[in-house]
Amino acid sequence: MQAAIAASKGERIGPYRLLELIGEGGMGRVHRAEHLATGRFCALKTVKQMSPERSLALRMEIAALRAVDHAGVVRIEDEGIHNGLPWYAMELLRGQTLAAYHRDLGSAGPESSSGSSFSPTTDPISGVQPISRILSSTALAKKVADVPTLGLYRALCEPLAHIHGRGMVHRDLKPANVFVRHDGTPVLMDFGLIGYARGAVGREILDAGDRVLGSIHYIAPERIEGRLVDARADLYSLGCMLYEAVTGRPPFVGAPREVLAQHVAACPVPPSEFVSGLPPDVEDLILALLAKAPRARIGHASDVAERLGRALGHAEIARPSHAAPLYRPELSGREDILASLDDFVQQARGGRGAMILLGGESGIGKTFLCSEFAFRAGRNGFRVITGECIGLSAPIAGSRDVSSGPLHPLRRFLQAVADICHERGSDDRQRILGDAAAYLAPYEPCLSVFAEPTTEVRAASLPGPARSEVVLAVLTETLRQFAVDAPVLLILDDLQWSDDLTLQFLSGLDRTFFIGLPLVIVGTFRADEASPSLERLAKSEACASFSLRSLDESALAKMVGDMLAIDRPPEHLVRFLTRESRGNPFFTAEYLRYL
Repeated sequence: MQAAIAASKGERIGPYRLLELIGEGGMGRVHRAEHLATGRFCALKTVKQMSPERSLALRMEIAALRAVDHAGVVRIEDEGIHNGLPWYAMELLRGQTLAAYHRDLGSAGPESSSGSSFSPTTDPISGVQPISRILSSTALAKKVADVPTLGLYRALCEPLAHIHGRGMVHRDLKPANVFVRHDGTPVLMDFGLIGYARGAVGREILDAGDRVLGSIHYIAPERIEGRLVDARADLYSLGCMLYEAVTGRPPFVGAPREVLAQHVAACPVPPSEFVSGLPPDVEDLILALLAKAPRARIGHASDVAERLGRALGHAEIARPSHAAPLYRPELSGREDILASLDDFVQQARGGRGAMILLGGESGIGKTFLCSEFAFRAGRNGFRVITGECIGLSAPIAGSRDVSSGPLHPLRRFLQAVADICHERGSDDRQRILGDAAAYLAPYEPCLSVFAEPTTEVRAASLPGPARSEVVLAVLTETLRQFAVDAPVLLILDDLQWSDDLTLQFLSGLDRTFFIGLPLVIVGTFRADEASPSLERLAKSEACASFSLRSLDESALAKMVGDMLAIDRPPEHLVRFLTRESRGNPFFTAEYLRYL
């Protein structure tokens, strides 16, 4: 059973009234909506139909948009929960999508298009004409050389460089996900497949891996092959879009499987074979973006902007103020620990679950290792759920009393429970959640829709200590029932900042709890900031503990080569980084960024 969010004209979602459907894609619906108190109009997005994947994608999109403030990225204005499911309001854009702009090449440009406030995010491929019916070569080549075309793509590189500099990868870059305002400026939107690849610079963000591939005509080979990606995957997609802009078709066409196979193994036909008069430097740029191997590809959006600027005849190109991203390295120096983690996954498949703690100093690569492990587990059929502890207050007088709110690290797990309960029938909902919703809803509001009023009254009447005991008991049983149906990997990052209730919950999971469950729980913590209770948990029989050490020079050389996209980094540079960073991956990346 799948429940769709009720989203009919005139309905209220939060403080908004829905007016009309203006966009619909595979994951969500977008309505024009009016704020009832202010009369302000916006575009309001909800999940199209209830499923855990769609709900997770929308939550990830909300988190990404909240973290970005750039004129070239659609602005989020509000968010909330309706009937237990997420929604958000964004600015109401005026103009047309880049997909519509492509269709207008050779006819009406964006300034003469009727346009709408939001175009449906359908794949434009079905509207692509055969080569024999594409615009005449002369007209198209002239259009390509015009500022409105190359200038638009050059402008698109700025918000791309911005999100890449923040460690984000869009992962679904295509013409339908770029909006062109009436003044010709592009805006990135639809971040439902957002990923993170910080190249160990800054704070690595745990990601549960690919949820869906996205649009096949613009997808990078490394995504098809199931590898972790960085900014270069978006630039491959940008190359596909440029190819379509100048030829009237994407680089590879055919049945879906044929298109995917061509992305991986086939060389694109040079655009000049479809159009005459195409400037050679534009063709060279497009083909460089479409290189199969990420290392052979142009690696930074600012470099693409510079080359497009030269094609437009601009002698000097302003470089972006933000730092260009370092490339995401392959895992190095942790192969033995990763192999052990993989063994735990295989044992969990047979009903022997486990709890694992990874300790080490700050920046040693605990979260990076977990990202790789999560990706591998996801490919092996595990449902991956991540959570992190957040320090909400600074230490006082040298103390280490820094913690997040109660059960905050488990909010994504509780959201996943709510998503499953929306999707399943009443019998499964009762088995998984039972009366727990009334006790857990204060920690995750999306569960409130399942809480019985009488149970809520009973829960509210319990004194504090008794309520905590019940919360721990129902949370434990909910986790058990959730993991019965399918393998689950739960990763909790930065447990040194964990709240007491979360630590009590984890400490209560002894070895007998995991018997018969395809469940693996992995927690990370900074060893020098661990509380006594966390240290006791790490040393208990219930846990398998690993300590991450500094990387040696050979492992750092591999990491540096990956981050700089060179096979053999200079030996003197590697020696310097090894000495100055003392083998710490984060410090190594900081030195590289500075250099």
